[in-house]
Amino acid sequence: MLSSPRALPRRRLLRLAAAGVAASALPVAASIPAAASPVRRLNTDRVCLLADPHVAAAPGRRLLGASLTPNLQAAVRRVLEGPRPDAIVLAGDCAADEGRPGDYRQLGRVLAPLAAAGLAPHLTPGNHDDRAALAAAFPHASGASGEQPGGRRLRLAGSDWYLLDSLRRTDETPGELGAAQLAWLAASLDERPERPAFLVVHHPPGSRRNPGGRGVGLDDGQRLLKLLAPRRQVKALFHGHLHRMTRWNHEGLHVVGLPATSYTFRPLVFRGHVSVEVGLNHLVLERTALRAGGRGDGKRTTLAMR
Repeated sequence: MLSSPRALPRRRLLRLAAAGVAASALPVAASIPAAASPVRRLNTDRVCLLADPHVAAAPGRRLLGASLTPNLQAAVRRVLEGPRPDAIVLAGDCAADEGRPGDYRQLGRVLAPLAAAGLAPHLTPGNHDDRAALAAAFPHASGASGEQPGGRRLRLAGSDWYLLDSLRRTDETPGELGAAQLAWLAASLDERPERPAFLVVHHPPGSRRNPGGRGVGLDDGQRLLKLLAPRRQVKALFHGHLHRMTRWNHEGLHVVGLPATSYTFRPLVFRGHVSVEVGLNHLVLERTALRAGGRGDGKRTTLAMR
């Protein structure tokens, strides 16, 4: 594992973000079957991306004025009300603080309506998760196990989705993919260079303006971007962690920060989830707020794919 700077405690990250600074086992290459869908849209995969629910064992837990469990419950209802996705991915920080078993039991209760509809989400760990506890609670949905990070590949009809594990240590702000996971990712991408590929990871790799740069996001983010740049089948990287939507471009690769369903660091910031529709040569990102008609609800953005 690469050397890293001193961990930033949670309260330090909150202060940085409020000031505007913050803007499993060894990898397994087996594919994950997609959720069954009664209707196949021509030439389109649809994936719902949620991030940072921070669910706690206590259903009444609030953080920075936000009701954690009720907010995720609202997001789940909105997913079920919308067009049926081919897959749902929850991009890390599933738990509130340190990923205790009670947090994941509560998370399981909130996500149960999705599972009942045949849409159990795929979960990736964030820095407030515990890999072993997450794996124990969601053995088929998380892919996490033991102490080592590992990636997974979700194969849909027209695209491949790589779900990465950036958890280095629980309740430590920055993350890391590690050499083994990066090597697995490169080899897996090189197996099918003709397939459009998309990445989901909790930590950001760092951007032009450096939100989520070293010490906050991926400490090996530049290594990741270097790996992805020449592999033109990779069209977009989606991440959480910053609790707000961001978007920038690296050599044609779209890097998209996802909104949180839980709390935000600034008032009036969009909360909810993002649906991604993969067309033949473009992506459509659609925001769904926690409540119908809320700020930003239904906003669509079309991005050309490199």
